[in-house]
Amino acid sequence: MKCSAAVNSLWAVPIDFGTSTAINMKVWANRVGANVLLKLEGPAGATGDIIVPTTVANAWEELTFDVTGFTGNLYNAVTLIYELGDVGDGGPDYTFYFDDIKLEGTSAVVDLKELGIEYYPNPVTDLLTVSAQKNIDAITVYNLLGQPVFFEKGFNTVNTIDLSSLTPGAYFLKVASEGKEGTARIIVQ
Repeated sequence: MKCSAAVNSLWAVPIDFGTSTAINMKVWANRVGANVLLKLEGPAGATGDIIVPTTVANAWEELTFDVTGFTGNLYNAVTLIYELGDVGDGGPDYTFYFDDIKLEGTSAVVDLKELGIEYYPNPVTDLLTVSAQKNIDAITVYNLLGQPVFFEKGFNTVNTIDLSSLTPGAYFLKVASEGKEGTARIIVQ
């Protein structure tokens, strides 16, 4: 089937695998053995194709795509292709859903609460306060495509950042403090 779902056609910055070893994704397909192709594409022609078959029919399952061999290259696009090469009819036999795509592995990134970092209010309309027990090195806000939309460094223990210019929606807040990083999901109204 020629059906593909572009997760993101072009990211403004390369995909940062960090120390991640896999991309996990929830998939719903109507049959066992349907191949899901995750295609990584880079600006310098670097590509990486990983195919994982489904093992469950008519239910959600989590598929794992091993990216350990791809972490040295720069990629800025991800494409998902269901049953590459099969000609589908658009019916239920060629319909699939995906959700919760995330990098997994040995990353040192943890939840902000585990680092003793608080952030409020959430949801935020204009100003977000971020407080920590130790000085904060950097604060970055990413959109759901992984693109940084706010970045500042060199903070104190209590900081207020202006997010009023952001479009309402979900974002990820990443805070670096004392050599550790934590993330949290925030909502901008």
